[in-house]
Amino acid sequence: MTILQTGHLEMKLSLPNGGRGIFHDKIGLFFAKDSDKYVAFGGSLNETYEGMVGNYEGITVFPSDESPDYARDKKEQFERLWADREAGVKVVDLPEAVKKNLIQKLEYFASGAAEGVSKTGLWKHQEKAVQLFLQKRAGILEMATGTGKTHTAKVIAAELVEKRGVKQIIVSTFGTDLLDQWKKQLQAFATSHQWAVVEDYANGHEGMTFVHSPEKKVLLVSRENLPAVVKKLKASEFENTLFIYDEVHTLGSEGSRKNLGMTLAKFGWRLGLSATPERDYDDDANDFIVSSMGDVIFRFGLREAIEQGILTEFFYLPLQFEITQAEKDQVQKLRKAYFASLSSPKPMSEEDLARHISDVYKTSEAKVPLFQDLIRKNPDLAKKSIIFVATTKFGDRLLDVVHEVTKGNFHTYFAEDDQVNLVNFAKNELDCLITCHKVSQGIDIQALKTVIILSSDRARLETTQRLGRCLRLDPKDQDKKATVVDFVRVEDGEPVGTDKERMDWLKELAETRRQKHAHR
Repeated sequence: MTILQTGHLEMKLSLPNGGRGIFHDKIGLFFAKDSDKYVAFGGSLNETYEGMVGNYEGITVFPSDESPDYARDKKEQFERLWADREAGVKVVDLPEAVKKNLIQKLEYFASGAAEGVSKTGLWKHQEKAVQLFLQKRAGILEMATGTGKTHTAKVIAAELVEKRGVKQIIVSTFGTDLLDQWKKQLQAFATSHQWAVVEDYANGHEGMTFVHSPEKKVLLVSRENLPAVVKKLKASEFENTLFIYDEVHTLGSEGSRKNLGMTLAKFGWRLGLSATPERDYDDDANDFIVSSMGDVIFRFGLREAIEQGILTEFFYLPLQFEITQAEKDQVQKLRKAYFASLSSPKPMSEEDLARHISDVYKTSEAKVPLFQDLIRKNPDLAKKSIIFVATTKFGDRLLDVVHEVTKGNFHTYFAEDDQVNLVNFAKNELDCLITCHKVSQGIDIQALKTVIILSSDRARLETTQRLGRCLRLDPKDQDKKATVVDFVRVEDGEPVGTDKERMDWLKELAETRRQKHAHR
């Protein structure tokens, strides 16, 4: 039973007039039992590590019997605030829905017995992942998108900095969007430990600053800039460095293998993160990732996350299409060209043939009328949705119908598009985003309800990343259930090839239900 439920605590919200700034004053009263004496105070400590340990803070206390004038002034100020009679601020009652939600969360975490959550406040799978990594010192956490990979990494980092002698941290990955998100996530960590966050990606060029003086710094560095940084670090600094590579499956590129060699294996602590760490059909990349970062030491997949209520359930809608006759002719020409090239000095490889045929399937004109019909009949699918297409040109074919159902409240997010479009979508200011692959991984958009996959690679990796985009829980929508629309190629009315494999997998996964005693 919480003090909110018993009526011993009453809460109100203070909102600055004009919608700018924050209510930053700290003021309060303590009354003596069975007496008219009271104590008024002004100021308080922030509930942070710095507030409690590092800061120089001050609190002023006025007992009514020793400083009656000051105490009375504070009391009258508090009473004006509570009654919403103070200029410059609006005070309102706590909405009942917010109160109920707060009570539920307090009871849940205070009990320490909620299934799936440890008494530390971490989900139990996160706590296990932390413990395993601290034992192993190196390895990959394979955790489904939305199950707290980044937070787990921050807990590990705090433990290593505070108790294990780690003096600097390097975080790397592929893509500006993801590094920007890490920057936001690490600000509180850096502030609480009095560290600096420096950047060597996009418009940041602080890699060499880090190299010359790395202690008590977190370096955010792109995959492309990483080799130059690590090759210039002093040999003595590797042992007390935590190296984190997010979306670790992107580490195994040919360029990384060539430029990094075995340098990453020198770090004393190496943490890889990904929902899908292994790259299909690329043994060289997988071998390099393992040799650099270590084996997968912990797994927590989509099914487990849905069962435990950490990710939401979803509805799967496979739309079957058959390529047009013109496209069938194009595939036949590609096959003829392949066989004809076998006797030439530079024959076409099987991989090139498969890629060219796949491009035909991904951009099939047969998908367009199916998509238009679906969206017009179900316009809500376009709200809070991401539409994945193979090319900008194919995406352009969908613009008119998306504009029609969203009343223009959408945008594309291709290579030439401004990042502000992704930011606005994440802030729920756009209904729909049309993109190729740029938001398949790493970006936290809790309000996203639908992904529409008009094209997908044969590897399960990309589909898993896209699926994870819409399965995150949304605190503003407790009953959220996601929808995944998938275009599946058929021949003679039957799903074929990797499309059939993907459809069977997603159908089975969509049948997963939250366990009865699981908690969100």
